[in-house]
Amino acid sequence: MLRAVVAGRIVLVGMMGAGKTTVGRALAARLGWRYWDNDAALHRLTGRTPAALLAANGTAGLHAAEAGVLVAALAAPLPLVVAAPGSAALDPSSPLAGEHVVWLRASPAVLAARVRAGSGRPFLDAGPALPDAMAVLAAEREPGFAALASRVVDVDDRPVAAIVDEIVAGLPDASG
Repeated sequence: MLRAVVAGRIVLVGMMGAGKTTVGRALAARLGWRYWDNDAALHRLTGRTPAALLAANGTAGLHAAEAGVLVAALAAPLPLVVAAPGSAALDPSSPLAGEHVVWLRASPAVLAARVRAGSGRPFLDAGPALPDAMAVLAAEREPGFAALASRVVDVDDRPVAAIVDEIVAGLPDASG
């Protein structure tokens, strides 16, 4: 039997390309919980993708919109797996304090490869400089992710099922 998280919520954090959406969906399915994707909710609530918000409102505007969507996720009915925005690591007064937060940590090279293969993501126009841009961004956000995380799961070159297994195995017991 799967162990239950006391709060009924698991929040996944990590850089763009770390696998929050893919792992989040698989984890929610494994637990029989609902799944909340920040990018999808952002689009649903604003009518724009993160890349479009970035272009229209700049980095600060995108991060403010993401923060608002994250607050909505934390108010949503439980149980829930939440894929938080990467910018959550930049908020010194993060609403994630006290949450069960799992940092999906990936190397900048893996992040750059995944982001380049995706669509509708900010920073895709970095071209050949994308690996360097991802390394700088990852270094900037790493202390924030570390401060938020209840658990760190390295995801480079690992199957989604193995990542989900590790997260489930590390869940706190409802009694403890």
